[in-house]
Amino acid sequence: MRALTLQQSVDRCRGWARAEGSLYEAVGSWVASTPEPGPKIYFDACSQHHAWRATLWQQRLPEEGARDGAGLSPAATAALSAVAGAGAAAKLAVYCRVVLARAAIAYGAWRRQCSAASDRPVARALDIAKADVMTDWIEGEELLQGLFSTEQDALDAARAAGEAEALLVGHGLVLNAE
Repeated sequence: MRALTLQQSVDRCRGWARAEGSLYEAVGSWVASTPEPGPKIYFDACSQHHAWRATLWQQRLPEEGARDGAGLSPAATAALSAVAGAGAAAKLAVYCRVVLARAAIAYGAWRRQCSAASDRPVARALDIAKADVMTDWIEGEELLQGLFSTEQDALDAARAAGEAEALLVGHGLVLNAE
């Protein structure tokens, strides 16, 4: 795998700063519409984690301008919007099994493209960001599985995740940053 150029690295930082900012807003908006206390607290905490990661990427930009860039792909925005009014299990399934899974994979792929000679600060940030995403992923999946009381609950959650994944086929979570 080839190392990224400096401009490609900057573009990724800018794109992920925007994407994490968009996820902060989307996941944060779910807090008010989620009546169950466990998922409500989880979405609030994860929203704050996205805000922190957005700042992490903004700090790696050589100039102001994190507002310029790709952000979430239209497909990812559609997937999140599709579950905005859904129940906690559907939101958790889409968020954990699709959004966080894709973010972890994308961060890992980006990390493998970092040059040891020039990308050490970005590589370190990627290690931290991926660990943060993985923690949220595991906690969310545990919470999700605890919500299942019937086979139908599990099937409904799987269906929501499958529909979101289908929207993302051929598209990345972050446009121009994967």
